[in-house]
Amino acid sequence: MRFIGLIFLFWNALSPAAESSLNCSAQSLQSKSCELQYRKYFIYLRPQKIHFDNKVDKKIYDFPAFGEGVEWKSARLVSFGNRLFLEIEVWGQPRGEAQVQDLKWVVYEITKKDLLKKIEKVVQKRKQIKKKLFVYDPQVPHYLYRTPRGHVKWRFDQMSGGIN
Repeated sequence: MRFIGLIFLFWNALSPAAESSLNCSAQSLQSKSCELQYRKYFIYLRPQKIHFDNKVDKKIYDFPAFGEGVEWKSARLVSFGNRLFLEIEVWGQPRGEAQVQDLKWVVYEITKKDLLKKIEKVVQKRKQIKKKLFVYDPQVPHYLYRTPRGHVKWRFDQMSGGIN
């Protein structure tokens, strides 16, 4: 099983990576307020909403997780050729008697007029045992990549697929 994983990692290392990416800073993730711009696209991430502006249309979408206890881990714009994606990782609200949190990986494709949700997967779980001290499950490997033929695909643990 590990051999297959090593082959895939080697294959992925040889495939073309993202041509460019823009990340939210650690400070903006902590304050839950981030602005990303790529060419004519402006993406504003706020505690409950995602604002999309392409200089013609302005739209507002719900943020993947919001409320008390939510923590933003990462947010970035990734470009693969003429395709642009917004990747967000966010710890959701604690739930259940055990107060377990899920780390969601959410991917949107940015089109000329819209943000289209393409992927939403739970990639890790954690439980708080003391203030600012957590017990974590192993994180599931997950990422976007570009094939040698230029197709954008996703990988989640042992599963993979194309983004249409």
